[in-house]
Parts: sequence; structure tokens; C-alpha cells
Amino acid sequence: MNAPSDQAQRDRFIHEVEHNFSVVAAAGSGKTRAITDRIVALARHPRALEWLPTLLVVTYTNRAAAEMQQRARQSIIEANVRPETLAAFNRAFFGTIHSLCMKLLRQHGHHLGLPERLDHLDESNDARLWSEFVQQHTTLGGGLDPEQRRILLRLASARTLLGLGRTGHGLESTPLPGPFPPIDFSEIHAFAPKCHPSGGLAR
Repeated sequence: MNAPSDQAQRDRFIHEVEHNFSVVAAAGSGKTRAITDRIVALARHPRALEWLPTLLVVTYTNRAAAEMQQRARQSIIEANVRPETLAAFNRAFFGTIHSLCMKLLRQHGHHLGLPERLDHLDESNDARLWSEFVQQHTTLGGGLDPEQRRILLRLASARTLLGLGRTGHGLESTPLPGPFPPIDFSEIHAFAPKCHPSGGLAR
């Protein structure tokens, strides 16, 4: 099997653990394997017990993070490193950017005056809070004159308007509706259906 044309760059990424790299590669090009091999190289380094507990591996999904962690652990076990090294690896962080940010806020949020315990609002809680918020706002459009407010609420419900604000869509570029245009019904009133010779209506 022929080596990839960029094998030299791959080897640098894997073994030069004291340098930072930015890797840009297409899907299926071996990024996960290269990262796993780099973690194994970290585990074999003399400073492994110092570095591994501070290792951060951030992925897009929890599933990808779990797979990366499992593959890296298996590779470290196969490398026959010391048990202390594997214990240090177990303290590394594998997860999504969201979980990393929550971890940082829990550890250092007190510097910002945040409460000691932070609760994550899932979609069901978010929907409940939003529903309570909407129910408390019955005077939407209070800055408009009565006629403008009547027209606005005729075209859209308060819940719909608040939803636009929630998603960041403004109404600044939407002109206010004017009076309903007059419609000429004279042609309709003057219409007379053609009669059939037999006395019925012609089809």
C-alpha cells in the first residue's frame, strides 16, 4: 500500500507534540486516526502525566467525542504505557464545544458573579418559559397609536409578533398596512346569466 503524498506532514503532526498545528483536510482523509496517533505520542512523552489531564478534544457531537475517546484509550492500552499514564488520560476532556463551555462556566463562573450551580434549559423547559413569557405580555404595541395597533394585531397575533422578535427578525422594513382598497362590484351586480331555450340556465 502506497503512503499518502502528505505522509511527512502527517508524521510531523503526530510526533511533534510540542508544536501547534492547524489541520485542514477533507472527510475520510484520516483526521481521526492522526489525532488518535498524536494522543498516543503524548502518552509516550516524558511529560505525559502533566499533559494528558489538560488535554481537550472538542468535537461537533457527543457521539463523535465518545468514539474518539474510546479509540484513543484503546490505542494507549495497546501502546503498553504505565497505568499512571492511562489514569492521566482518563482525566482528559472529550466533548462538544457546548459541554466545554459549561465546564468552564462551572469552574470559573464565580469570577463573573454567576451562581455556583448552573442549570441547562432543555427544549421542553425553554418552551414552557417562553409560553409563560408570552402570556404575561398583553399590551404588545403600546407605543403605537390605537388605530395602528388595531391593524397590527388584526394581521398577526401577539404570539406571532413576539416569536419574530425572539428569532431576531424585525419589522422595521415592513410598511404599515393602509386602508383596504375599494373594490368595484358593479360588473358582478350587473351580471345576468344566459337562459336556455327550454327555460333553464345555460351551462
